[in-house]
Amino acid sequence: SALNSAAWGVRPAHLRKLLERKVFPNAKFVWGSSPLNAATYYGELVTARLMLKYPEVDPNSTDVDGRTPLSIAAYDGLTLFVKALLNRGVDRSIKDKNGKTAEDRAMEAGNYMIARLIRDFGTVVQPEEIAKEDESPTERFSLQKSMTF
Repeated sequence: SALNSAAWGVRPAHLRKLLERKVFPNAKFVWGSSPLNAATYYGELVTARLMLKYPEVDPNSTDVDGRTPLSIAAYDGLTLFVKALLNRGVDRSIKDKNGKTAEDRAMEAGNYMIARLIRDFGTVVQPEEIAKEDESPTERFSLQKSMTF
């Protein structure tokens, strides 16, 4: 489709016009990827962010292997993509054909901070919890000891 060509060719102005006219925003390529999947796969952040501004674009679209843009970005270590997709409200629980979520794929690739971002996105963490997690027990003890007067 014209939208696929614009997404692949990284022509933001043309892509924007097509999206405004609602020209098949979720049309699949012959091999089963949506334009958003393709933009994520090829690391085209400008294109992906532009597409995510339009509610007609499905941020949970899957390719033939059941991978979502979030899963692709998590595996490839694309933190800015992951943040953009999470802010759009993607479904973090979608599993691919191998039964793995985006968090699982991030862990598999060694992208532990991204896995944590996916897992904890939207939760409120208390400062005390962060401090406990970042310090060893001996560091906590020495900090408490040094703070007593």
